[in-house]
Amino acid sequence: MISYRHAIRSKAGFTLIEMLIVVAIIGILAAIAVPSYQESIRRGARADARATMMTMMQQQERFFTQNNTYQVVSAAAANATFKNWSGDAGYGAAKWVVSAAACPGELIANCLSVTANPHAPVWTDTTVSQMTYTSRGQATCLPAAVPAKTCWPR
Repeated sequence: MISYRHAIRSKAGFTLIEMLIVVAIIGILAAIAVPSYQESIRRGARADARATMMTMMQQQERFFTQNNTYQVVSAAAANATFKNWSGDAGYGAAKWVVSAAACPGELIANCLSVTANPHAPVWTDTTVSQMTYTSRGQATCLPAAVPAKTCWPR
């Protein structure tokens, strides 16, 4: 026979130990999932920046065929001739900003370097600080310790 006291106690709910175990499991899952999610978001933003860089490079090549030179584009220019930000929400909300200048030690008419940088303070990338692509097809990634495939996967 079940006593009245035992019947009330069994309906009381979870014990403190059970709740602590559930909280610990949720904490472990969150510790694994959140960094993976954040890296996934960063990889997506880098892919968007690469697409913006390639679009700018195509526009620059078109400009070159008409003018026999490339055009300098500042990353700080919110109203540049070419779209110089990643995403569709506008310059102010962009995660990456893109600029175009002459390759180091070259004339702008001979070589163009398109560079993407995180748009601080809107966006920071803890892995990559800069991606560069030249009109000669050279792709680089900074800092130098970061493998090129991080910025330019194949």
